[in-house]
Amino acid sequence: MKSPVVLNFLAITICLCSGILLACQAPVFRYALERWKTGTWNIVVLTQGPLSPQQSQSLQTLRQSPASDMPPIEIQHIDLAAVTPADRRRWEPFWPSADNDKAPVVVALYPQPSSVDQPVASVMKLSANTAEQILSSPIRRELTARLSAGHSAVWLFLECGDMQSDESAFERLHEQLKKEEQRLMLPSADDLQITPKQLSSLRIPLKLQFSILRLRRDDPDERFLIDTLLSSEADLREFEEPVAFPVFGRGRVLYALVGKGIERRTISAASDFLSGPCSCEVKEQNPGFDLLLMNDWNAAIGDTLVSSPVPQEQRKPGLLKIPPGRKADAKGAPGEKSVKPLR
Repeated sequence: MKSPVVLNFLAITICLCSGILLACQAPVFRYALERWKTGTWNIVVLTQGPLSPQQSQSLQTLRQSPASDMPPIEIQHIDLAAVTPADRRRWEPFWPSADNDKAPVVVALYPQPSSVDQPVASVMKLSANTAEQILSSPIRRELTARLSAGHSAVWLFLECGDMQSDESAFERLHEQLKKEEQRLMLPSADDLQITPKQLSSLRIPLKLQFSILRLRRDDPDERFLIDTLLSSEADLREFEEPVAFPVFGRGRVLYALVGKGIERRTISAASDFLSGPCSCEVKEQNPGFDLLLMNDWNAAIGDTLVSSPVPQEQRKPGLLKIPPGRKADAKGAPGEKSVKPLR
């Protein structure tokens, strides 16, 4: 079994304007829930020649399923037999050259902004149930329900299939998250510059609650979600170990923790960031990527908010990197510092 790099602490970017640190007192997880709109998912359907009537119906189902604002999705059909040479070179790598089944291929692209290593989240064949697989799944429905109920973050725990490794990592994550709920504190109504009545009337309560959803790697119902998670970093599929992803806001994934990297210090670092004051309100300047979750977030949140909007006029921010942690060398001794995501 491969050993992941451990304890690489994320370099958190902080906005500086006019030399003064601008911080919204709303926790990061709450600011993201209230203010960060979900990016647009681009779904590209590739064919060699025209679509059959059944395939056209599958594509039409995909186009008609979501409401326009939850989340925004753009569907594009590209016939590789009728495109420019440049477009063909761009998209042909996703076409199954050695596969006798020439069914259309669906390529899903991560919404921007994101900090993923490459743009493609998932590639699958177009079938009668493709729209259902892409747009929703049992785990994503539960994830949406928990975020809409006020969970500060929901950790997606992707099992590796080795029972001992899975249970050990899950127990470490579960125990530490319970400690984080006790250790961390939320800002008061005074801190947030709202009244206690406003705080108590929030449609989605402001609270510190972390939970975990477990995922099997071979679950056919969750194929799109698993693809989206494992495609976010170039080497995640190489690890034969469990991987944990903290999800917050409207379905924003912060980064991945792998194997032995799922431990006290890394979990605590993620919790500190998510529950701390939002010092960088601009989504583009924060790490992570959006999952595709079907929900009307504005309706779920309502009109009473605890966060302040991004100032209309901002000078170009400077960047301040919090010193990252150290990764262990082969002997376990401290090695070079790294700014890669947590492992």
